[in-house]
This record gives sequence, C-alpha cells and structure tokens, in this order.
Amino acid sequence: MTEEPGVYRIAKKDDPLLIDRFFLQHASPERVYDWLETHALEGRDALNADIDTSRGALELGLLGRNEPLIDLAVARFGVSTEAAAALFAKTGSAAVRKALFAGSAFGHEYVRQADWLPGAIQHSLKIDGADLVSVLIANPLVPPSLLEALLYRQAPFDDINDDDWHSLVSTLRFNPLIQSPAFVEDPDFRCAYGDEISGAILAIWGLFEQLEPNRRNAILLGALGAVTNLAWHPDKSFENLLARWSRPGEGDSAVLFHARSAIARLMVYRDGAAAYVDHPDPAVRASAYLALAEIDEQQLERFLSRDGVECVEALIRNPHQYETALRRERLRSLCWRMDKQNQGNTDLMRSFRRQHSAMAMREPTWFLDEEGVPAFADVRDPAERQRRQLDFIVRQLSVPVPEGLHDVASGSIRVTPAGFITEYVSGAVQALARVSHQDAVSRAKLLWVSLIMLGIGYGAGLLS
Repeated sequence: MTEEPGVYRIAKKDDPLLIDRFFLQHASPERVYDWLETHALEGRDALNADIDTSRGALELGLLGRNEPLIDLAVARFGVSTEAAAALFAKTGSAAVRKALFAGSAFGHEYVRQADWLPGAIQHSLKIDGADLVSVLIANPLVPPSLLEALLYRQAPFDDINDDDWHSLVSTLRFNPLIQSPAFVEDPDFRCAYGDEISGAILAIWGLFEQLEPNRRNAILLGALGAVTNLAWHPDKSFENLLARWSRPGEGDSAVLFHARSAIARLMVYRDGAAAYVDHPDPAVRASAYLALAEIDEQQLERFLSRDGVECVEALIRNPHQYETALRRERLRSLCWRMDKQNQGNTDLMRSFRRQHSAMAMREPTWFLDEEGVPAFADVRDPAERQRRQLDFIVRQLSVPVPEGLHDVASGSIRVTPAGFITEYVSGAVQALARVSHQDAVSRAKLLWVSLIMLGIGYGAGLLS
C-alpha cells in the first residue's frame, strides 16, 4: 500500500476527520453510505480516544442532514454511542432500528456501556416485537451484561411475556459469544469481551435447574446447550439434573433426551468420554460416543448391541472418526450395514456423506491418504493456503526433511508468496500427487527442487 503523503498526515494530526467531515457534509447520500461502509472497520478498531471523538462528531453531523439513506448508513456502520442514541430517538423506521441492533455502536472499545440500549430495547419490544430485538441478541458485540439480564429476566427484559422470552433465549444459540469454538462459523471471529461472557454462559447452564422440565423448555435448552461453550460450567454433580429432566412415562422422552444430552456434554467435557460409555442413561452414552477417539472392535460391537442406530448417529457426528482412512472406512461400512438391516427406515449413509464432506473441508490434511490433493483452493488466505501446500509436500515425502522447510510448513516461519513461487508450489503439489508413494527417489528430487526454488525466492527478494 502506498504511504500517505506527509502533508496529509500532518493535516490529520489535531482533527483526524476534519477534511472527511467537510466532504461528507456535501457528498450525495450514496457517497456517504459508501464512505461509512468502507471505513466501518477503521472506526471500530480505533485505539485512540481522539479518533473516537472525531468519529462521533462526524456521525452526529451526518444525522443533521436528515437523509434516510445516511441514517441507515450510520445505523449499520457507525461506532458512536452518542450518534446511535440520537438516531434511535429520532427515527421512525423499523429498518433503521434493526440496523442499529445489528451494528457496532455498542461494541466499540470506548462505548461498551451503551446507556441507550436498555431503553431502546424496551421501546422496540413494545413497538416492533421480539423478532426485531432478536437481531441484537444474536449480535456478537452485544454487551454480556444484557445477555445476563435476558437470561435472569431482569430489566430491560423484566416485563416481557413467556413467548417473547423463549424466542429471544432461543436466538441466543446463534451468537458466537456463547458458542463452543467448533460451532463458530466465522473464522475471523474474536470475542471482544474475554471472560466477561462467563456470567452469561453460567446463567445458561443455570436454566437447567430453574426451568420447569417440560416439553417446551426441553426443546429450548436442548438446542441452546448443544452449542454453548463448555469452558465455563458449574462445579457440581450433574446426576440430579439428569434425573430432573428424565420423567419417564410422560410421553416426552424423545424431547427430554435432548435436554439431558446437553447436560451430558458437560459431564463428558469434565470427566472424559470413557467414564460414561456404560452410563445407564442413553443420552449420556450418546454424548460419550460423540467424543470417543479410540474405539476397538469389541467395544464397537458392545455399543452397537446396546444402542444400535443411536450409537451410529453419534459416531457420524464424532470428528475423531474421520481422522484416518481406516476409521472413515469402518464408519462408512457400518452406516451401509445398518441402513441395509433397517430396510430403508434409516438413511445413515446420507448423514455420513454430508459429515464426511464437511470434515474434509474443515481438516483437509486428515484426508490426504484418501483424496490425493486436498481442496487448497477453498482456503481463502493466500499465506495459509501456501502453508498448507508446503505442509502437504512435507507429509507426502518419505525422506528426511531439512529443518528449515519444516519451519515453513509448520507456520513458525510465514512466507509471502510471490507470483512464480506460488505457481511453483501449486505445480509441485500436483506433481507429488502423481508420484508413487513408493518412489522415494522421485519424491526426494522434488523436495530438493522445492528447496532450490525457495532459496531463489529469498535470494531475489521475492519472499519476505
């Protein structure tokens, strides 16, 4: 990136956004929208209080233009709590209120308290209903104190009815703030609050003790507990909770099963899967099957004779069962056998294929012995893609690899790919895939050519 001329750096010293404010006061609403969208991340990541104050003045000034499109842009991309409060107070648009709840004007370093939010929530619950407020509950920048207030039904959520409360708490499972890392879909997500979120997570687990164990609450807690982060949990015995959510003979055993499965996640996380493979509760055993790594043939047959399809369904969702080709093939054969035995009443093979594809994308190096070349094109970051390609080269070679290349492949040395080096690495990966696993001589030649090419790249200044 070309460095900004010194004169502009000096011009921005005392009032970083003075020139931008003048431009935006006279630009078309479309240009303003584009500018705020382009500078949204810059505004959120400002580490200087002066910049934050200047950005707030800019956003407040834009609201004075009374342009609906500009209001929407400030709601979506603004970072100023003062501007957000002023905008919520003046707007009559549900779309703008929704954009504010989906935005970042309460997650910025200097405005986390967001004093305008509680009143805005109460107002919106009355005017717009719980559906619009659910956007805020799913926002990963929502202050954890508000999530705790929701879970404990405290202000500003103390007056909502049961249906709205269930709806909002159910939405919470989509917020990466409370999710276990394996369930977070955004690879760039970073929790802005650290351990501050622990109170909300502990409040979620507390609901298993507080809510009446009926069908509706079991559905809610089963879905929420299935994804909630396990790093923070109550330090107690869970056997009483399991009994509380059992209630045999009431006709809701299948639904209550899911609530107990969420409790069992905690038990397995704390004590290990092996401790619960013979537990009397099938929900606990299923959670154990979901986490087991090593399963010998005798164990597998014992598990199948006792739990059958439920065991296989858990193993399909168990990431450890995809780590090697032998485990994958055993699971594939097992799914085919169970489908055949059940004469079409199950479709375990379809579930297996779907999970197999998902795991191949998530952990491509596990599948090298099965697929040949993993789908490197699916890795968006160029540096990460090259690291994985080099790692693939190292893993495919059957000769000692010099320490330097191990450092590159492991990522402890990060290289920036230049054009011809990147093309070479891609070609080398394809060539290695075509070389027989037994042809160590050919593979060794490819390794040393790789080293020579890397040396040329560094020597020529192409890699930095």
